[in-house]
Formats: sequence, C-alpha cells, structure tokens
Amino acid sequence: MGAIGCLISSQLPLSCQRFALIQGEQDFFHFAIESDSQTQQFALPAWNDQVLDMVLVCVKAAQTLAALKQWQSAISKETQIVIVQNGFGQHDQVKQLFPNNTLFAVSTTEGANRINRHHIHHAGRGITQWGYFSGPKKPLLLALDKLSGDHQNSSNIRQVLLDKLAINAAINALTVKYNCRNGDLLSQDKALQDLQSVCTEVESCYQTLNWPLSFSLFERAKQVALTTANNVSSMLQDVRNQNETEIDYINGYLVTQAKAVNLTLTTNQQLVDLIKQQVR
Repeated sequence: MGAIGCLISSQLPLSCQRFALIQGEQDFFHFAIESDSQTQQFALPAWNDQVLDMVLVCVKAAQTLAALKQWQSAISKETQIVIVQNGFGQHDQVKQLFPNNTLFAVSTTEGANRINRHHIHHAGRGITQWGYFSGPKKPLLLALDKLSGDHQNSSNIRQVLLDKLAINAAINALTVKYNCRNGDLLSQDKALQDLQSVCTEVESCYQTLNWPLSFSLFERAKQVALTTANNVSSMLQDVRNQNETEIDYINGYLVTQAKAVNLTLTTNQQLVDLIKQQVR
C-alpha cells in the first residue's frame, strides 16, 4: 500500500469489493489522499484468505515476485494479475511464474508521494493506461470508465511501457546524481549534458535491439522534465528514504540488454553504480 497503490485503490468504484494485502493483525488499512482541493479518508478491509478475481501489484519492481509468492493463496488460475509499476523485465518474470493467468500491465503518469504510511499527497493528475500483456487473452474485469481519474485501455501496452522506460531512464537516476527536482536538470549545464548523453545511449540501445520508440528521447525528456519541474522522482524519494530503488529494472535493465548485443552504455552504467552506492 504505497503511494500509487493507495491512489489507484481510492479511484476504484465503490461497487468493487476491495482488500488490502497487508501483513499484521489489523482489520483495516486506513489512509488519506490529499490533493490541492481536499483530503479524503479511506479504509480498506484486510484480505481474509479468499481467492480474488484480480490482484493489483503496486510494489517496487524488485519486490514483485516475493509479493506474489507471499499472497499466492489469493490467486487461482482465473485471477487476473495487474502489474502497476515502473521499469521493465518483471512482467516476463511474472509470466513465467504464473503462465496460466491473464496478466495486464499498467503505466501511469499520476504523481503521488507518500508523506507517511497512511498519508498520500496526490501531487499531479495524469493518465493511467491499462493493457493486456500475456496469458489467456481475456477482457479486463474492471470497467475503466467506472474509475475516477483518467483511466484508458491501451491496445499496445508494451509500447507504452517501452516509452515510459526510456523517459524514466533519462530522468530518474540523474535527479539522484544531482539531488534535484526534475526541472532542475534543465537549468544546470552539466546535468543537461548528462541528460543528452543518457538519451543518446538509450536511443542507440533501442535501435540496436529493434525496439520502437515513439519520439525523439532528448526532446521528450526535456518536455517531461519541464512539465513535471517541481516533482521529486520516485527514485530520488527512495534514495532519500534509503529504500530499495528500481534502478535494476530501468537503467540497469537497459545496460544488461545492451551487453547481450555487445553494446556498452557507459553513462547508464555509471548511474547504476552511483545509485547502488547510495542505497545499501
């Protein structure tokens, strides 16, 4: 029940019976969603051993398999598994672990920061895209038009994930290196040079791997950094809180894929090393 998990659960229709997959003996998980206009209180009952129609996985990418194994008794072959995360690679790991389940992936541009475990700041409204990823092809059990916020069906969620991966690779780790908000990457000459270097390497990696990219990465990264100028990236939040980051599933994932085709991503590798040194 992190920031995005709380936010999306608050957007689900009241007709949907929801449970919090939490450890401990509390009967409910209480949290507040604060936005510019109001603060709303929510209480989700703790899961009590029944098989679920759908499991939304909103933990960090590196925690995905451990979380699914922990809650495996909630999952039958009919349960739809929805991965709501940054990064890439973990979806295929889930596919291997649950080959008979329908797997969906979600990518969101919503901004949410966790002030504390029970208090979420909805920092910026965005679009949340849901799409089929693997397994038996079945329609999503949720009717997205019943959710609050902007939720959309995507006919090509892999492209959405690859585009988001490139943007996250360009921006997130650099905000850690310079300990800055997204927009500050544009106002510091050295940071802007690093941004261009990362983007050049990522585009080279995509081209070598024959992965499509829907835009010129450097131009889009600058646009995103400007649009989200006051945001603190999730990776920088993790480093400041000494939490595990998603670096292995963003820049680290690209470095690994590039090595497999004899391509070296020097700047990206330096960023991976830097992040790993900061969180031990």
